[in-house]
Amino acid sequence: MTMLAEVVDAVIGIDTHRDSHEVEIADPAGKAIETLRIGNDSAGFAQLLDAIAKVAPGPRVAVCIEGTRGYGIGLARALAADRPATVTLRQACRARKDLVRHRVAVGNQLRAHLLCAFPAAAGLFSKLQAAGGPACATLSS
Repeated sequence: MTMLAEVVDAVIGIDTHRDSHEVEIADPAGKAIETLRIGNDSAGFAQLLDAIAKVAPGPRVAVCIEGTRGYGIGLARALAADRPATVTLRQACRARKDLVRHRVAVGNQLRAHLLCAFPAAAGLFSKLQAAGGPACATLSS
């Protein structure tokens, strides 16, 4: 099992409120590095980004925002804005989805072909159902 300390350099927790947000930047073990209050406006968001750049021990940060649909929506949008790191992450996620979609499509094509050409072999691939592919029975219906 992967430990949090292996994948992030800092964890940022944000408690959102109408006029301001309470922020704590911590190391992966949970030890507080910095605590601050920022305004719920573009100046406050810029202050947070500046604080992250200054005190986070590395570029990999996990941000946890309470209430991203209420008072935290502006902050969530500001943090999700296109920057090199977020663009790279978005591209990696999109590439993974494409690979998974392709793998499922290839498995479906193989099952369909086996059901038509060699039905007995389709049973050999029934264990692939547990790996996320559709069951052979769903192909025939």
